[in-house]
Amino acid sequence: MAGVSSKSMVLFSVLGLLVLLLCGTSEAQSNQDCCLSYTKVRLPRWALKGYTEQLSSEVCDIPAIIFHTNSGLKACVNPKEGWVKKHLLFLRSTHQFGIILEYVEDGESKTRPIDLLHLSPDFITGSYDRTCKLWDTASGEELRTLEGHKNVVYAIAFNNPYGDKIATGSFDKTCKLWSTETGECYHTFRGHSAEIVCLSFNLQSTLVATGSMDSTAKLWDIEKGEEVATLSGHSAEIIALSFNTIGDKIITGSFDHTVAVWDVCTGRKLHTLIGHRAEISSAQFNWDCSLIVTGSLDKTCMLWDAVTGTHLTTLTGHRDEVLDVCFDYTGQRVATASADGTARVYNAETKMCIAKLEGHGGEISKVCFNPKGNFILTASSDKTARLWDAATGYCLQILEGHTEEIFSCAFNYEGDTIITVEQFNRFDLDVC
Repeated sequence: MAGVSSKSMVLFSVLGLLVLLLCGTSEAQSNQDCCLSYTKVRLPRWALKGYTEQLSSEVCDIPAIIFHTNSGLKACVNPKEGWVKKHLLFLRSTHQFGIILEYVEDGESKTRPIDLLHLSPDFITGSYDRTCKLWDTASGEELRTLEGHKNVVYAIAFNNPYGDKIATGSFDKTCKLWSTETGECYHTFRGHSAEIVCLSFNLQSTLVATGSMDSTAKLWDIEKGEEVATLSGHSAEIIALSFNTIGDKIITGSFDHTVAVWDVCTGRKLHTLIGHRAEISSAQFNWDCSLIVTGSLDKTCMLWDAVTGTHLTTLTGHRDEVLDVCFDYTGQRVATASADGTARVYNAETKMCIAKLEGHGGEISKVCFNPKGNFILTASSDKTARLWDAATGYCLQILEGHTEEIFSCAFNYEGDTIITVEQFNRFDLDVC
């Protein structure tokens, strides 16, 4: 049945594209050259050459992404759709010029591709401010702003358990290491050839790993600010990675539907975890390094033996893509976040769902336990983060203030500070 569904989706995409081609009309045609509605066609990414962004305003009623096809047509799509976000990441990673600039010259409407990194700050201030902010979770007070990236800040992490450093990964292809206390930038790690979309510290706080749309992961020495190793072997973008607690192994999850287990010292691949039927969204070791949990856009979560690479079980229940997974610090529970707008908590031993977190008004892109394991934090496209009771699934607090969807969040080691990052790069720090 899954194979039929997948083939049907591909056929639907191709037929939809053919309709656009045969009709010779643009989905973007409307008054004032604005999108008035979204196309229902899920376009294949090989048909796209770039995109423009339409912001909601007095002129244009709805926000939209306008995809430009290789045949010269345009299609208005909903920027909140999961497949649209994946296509945008693909365009940014595989095209030197991923955005189409529309302008008028001598009275004639023209277009040309442009590089986000070459835009003046005034041009992109309205969409990407490229900063991170630290907030106090108790008072909601902003503590400081971390500035320096030249593009979207997409990934963040504390160096728990120390909590004195923050790493930020950006679409500008760099990772920056910051002081939590002063906001000083210690190092800027350069070497990836495409956007950095995930990162992680080892527990010893000696290394930070970055995963990129260039299909590689890199290990960096925090003290020296130097590259230690490049992990190559995936056939598609790496969008998830995690160290084990010992620090001798790291896992990488990829759009190639697999997770790889690597030896940190040698950079050698030890296992390839094969079983998911769609892109990997998240992967993590449990605390004692015996288990690995993986989440996928195939709507499932899987548990694996970390030593042998053997598949143990599949956790089901979500009605849409699983966007994030995590263990609590004891390794006894697994939390999942989904595009269906819910999060779930599973018992890792019995494989049963023990709590369902409902209340968000949009997809949940990130989920994490606090260090004690009694709270769960979720980040959503509904522009809020929520704090939940891990045992009952009851919502304890709604963190509001972001003006765009939140795609990342994290606790510090003490569990009293939370970082949240919104779509257009406002980085907030709250204190519990």
